[in-house]
Amino acid sequence: MRAPNKSLTLAKKPTASGWVAPDDNFSNSASSSWAVTSAPTVVPVWRRMSMAQLTTFAAGALANVETLTGSVVGLQEILGDKRSRGAFGEVQLEAIVRNALPESAFEFQYTLARGVRADCVLKLPPPTGMLAVDSKFPLENYERMFAEGAERTSAAAFKSDVKKHIDDISGKYIVPGETGDGAVMFLPAEAVFAEIHARHRDLVDYALARRVWITSPTTLMAILNTARAVIRDVEMRKQVHVIQDELKKLGADFGRFQSRMDNLAKHIEQ
Repeated sequence: MRAPNKSLTLAKKPTASGWVAPDDNFSNSASSSWAVTSAPTVVPVWRRMSMAQLTTFAAGALANVETLTGSVVGLQEILGDKRSRGAFGEVQLEAIVRNALPESAFEFQYTLARGVRADCVLKLPPPTGMLAVDSKFPLENYERMFAEGAERTSAAAFKSDVKKHIDDISGKYIVPGETGDGAVMFLPAEAVFAEIHARHRDLVDYALARRVWITSPTTLMAILNTARAVIRDVEMRKQVHVIQDELKKLGADFGRFQSRMDNLAKHIEQ
């Protein structure tokens, strides 16, 4: 009968000449230099801790949970207030723009000639020109679309909020002769952006008709990376004549070097 399969480890027996390798007749030879021992039992870390250590560990874990809970509550309070929500969007917008573009390519809280102030303007090369970016956060009616009971509202209220923001941006921040032929609406929440593009394509079409591009943190970063590449290309083109002048100077230096080497060769031959 075959012995039951147990977790076993092989331990070598010491001999006069040291440790030896197993032979082919290990299972049948009584004189084998190998011995069969049971695998060591793995004891969980918490079972090796004293009561005082366990108490300290539990207290630390509870403190971390309380800190996380406080952070979540604080974020809910920020998003619950309209003014705080707007400031949250502006801070996020500033962080993204500063991370993607050089200082000369943007300006925050820029006042246009008609007296309105944009959260940010992007100073891009022609033909785009100056592009206004405004942060909007239509969160209240978005959340009510998914609420339960009497607080639940239809999608019409949410769509009305978004359309109002689109109209405001289009009317305030697209100024012929001063800004480019369009503006950007920044939504700080990816979920709101996804909801618009997945279930309310008419809002996207409405925004495009009003020359407003709706962006989220992810899509805005992609747009700014493209803008950075364009800016770098324009700056390189501006420096082309400088590079050409330096190459001409380098060519003249090589010409003088060749002339001197030729003169040196003639003196050596003489």
